[in-house]
Amino acid sequence: MNKKVLIQIAIWIAFFFFWYQIVYVYVDNIGNRLLFTFLDVFLIIVLFYFVYSFAVPRLLLKKRRVSFAITLIAVIALSSIALIWVMKAILQLDIFRIEFRMSWNLTSLYNNRFAIALFGAIAGFVSKLSMEWMQAKKRIREVELEKTKAELEYLKNQVNPHFLFNVLNTIYFQLDESTDAARNSLLKFSDILRYQLYDCNDDYVPVINEINYLNNYIKIQKLRKEKNYIIDFVFDKNWSTEKIAPLLLIPFVENAFKYVSDSHTHENIIKISALKKGKSFHFSCINTFDETNLKDTGLGITNTKRRLELIYPGRHNLLINTSHLFFTVQLTIEL
Repeated sequence: MNKKVLIQIAIWIAFFFFWYQIVYVYVDNIGNRLLFTFLDVFLIIVLFYFVYSFAVPRLLLKKRRVSFAITLIAVIALSSIALIWVMKAILQLDIFRIEFRMSWNLTSLYNNRFAIALFGAIAGFVSKLSMEWMQAKKRIREVELEKTKAELEYLKNQVNPHFLFNVLNTIYFQLDESTDAARNSLLKFSDILRYQLYDCNDDYVPVINEINYLNNYIKIQKLRKEKNYIIDFVFDKNWSTEKIAPLLLIPFVENAFKYVSDSHTHENIIKISALKKGKSFHFSCINTFDETNLKDTGLGITNTKRRLELIYPGRHNLLINTSHLFFTVQLTIEL
């Protein structure tokens, strides 16, 4: 049996004996005490798990506050009435002889059961929100750790002697052809380094900044590819205040340039898009590839998947597919 289930069972058993002592205050007979304790704890457990497993996650956390309030009140009232019906049946059938230390009537009995049901609901409410709070703090710590690891990985892969040599070598040969083109390439390369080193310190950056970074990277890479490559980058410019986690997309683009096919018999294609659709960010990266050359795509995409899970839980959809010599990445993020 699951360890968590065993722990919960142990907690409820301990709570049963604790509640047994409370029932002793107004119920004298031992058999009555056990019966009332069982019924009370059963009611508390039902309301606790209803609120913990359904009402809070399915209604309150989904911002359906009115439905949450109405549903909770209805369940508390109905469960209290159901328990009173059971207790009345026990009295009428004379299954147990009920002996109280104090006088009571049906109204006080109902009020008491309602209070007990409310107690179970509040316990479930507090427990679930506390758990969500702790998980949120844990997720924030994991996001910070993954972000730091990802930044170090990207810097190691991109700002390294090999990358610097290739770009500077390209710019060097451009100097012989056009100083303006070489100057333009150098500015783009400078923007790439600045973005990686200084602009990515925040948890989120403007979407347009991330797109400009990709655009500069793609233009630098296009300089190093021969004319038999078709490389397109389509993106929206009408982003305003929307923000996105930095360096989420570059692993897919890097992967496309690293594994794109190098064929002389068919077209070698890289098509990338970053589009705005309502409040969602849609990213697509498609490239042709040779099956013999596509091996391990490295840690970049694996780390990105993990970051997406931590930063955008339930708010993203990532599809990666390889078919018909095309490697396709489709990513949608609710910003």
